[in-house]
Amino acid sequence: MAGLEKAPPIPDKDELDEEGQTVISVDTPSGKEGPGAVPSVPDVPVQSRAKPRKAPDIPIFERRNWLIHLHYVRKEYEQCKNIIKEQLAESGGMCEYAVYVQALILRMEGKIQESLELFQTCALLNTSSGDNLKQVARSLFLLARHKAAIDVYNEAEKLSVNDWEICHNKGVCHMYLREMDKAKECLQKAIGFKRHEISYFLFPRPRNFSRKP
Repeated sequence: MAGLEKAPPIPDKDELDEEGQTVISVDTPSGKEGPGAVPSVPDVPVQSRAKPRKAPDIPIFERRNWLIHLHYVRKEYEQCKNIIKEQLAESGGMCEYAVYVQALILRMEGKIQESLELFQTCALLNTSSGDNLKQVARSLFLLARHKAAIDVYNEAEKLSVNDWEICHNKGVCHMYLREMDKAKECLQKAIGFKRHEISYFLFPRPRNFSRKP
């Protein structure tokens, strides 16, 4: 995926620990008389109120996801990597989001093979995520493993139907393999899902992107 790609969801503020919440209580004045004092309120039977439910606890391996996200979007990558390291140490490497962001950073640093391995780990941690498979395929494409990338895109397509990005990227992979008929078919399908100008640009001139013999 080009640019900053989607990542798995960040915890809502409502789901943070109660320690991070501020509760303000208001007490009615009592025992005060004289000028300017608030008049006392007669006793009235008060109906019992339902006890507010406690916010659900966030698993230990997800507690820092919001902070990881914050540093990543601010491009504070060193701070982000430090927090990821702590998060993965606490979770035994089982935090999908931390692994995902670490893979994105490694890929930006040009460490494509390492990023591929981490995206593959994400795909194992969450087998129902089409986004993880798309990232695996993207890394394979950057390693010039176009046939393998197509295979992974096909698997991602089962989880993310009618996905313009998958069809477009499959078309580009077929171009590099000089499979122009398949490239045209994928790009035409992509245009049917989303009329994106880049697919239009590639569609009529696939030969310009062929790999030389």
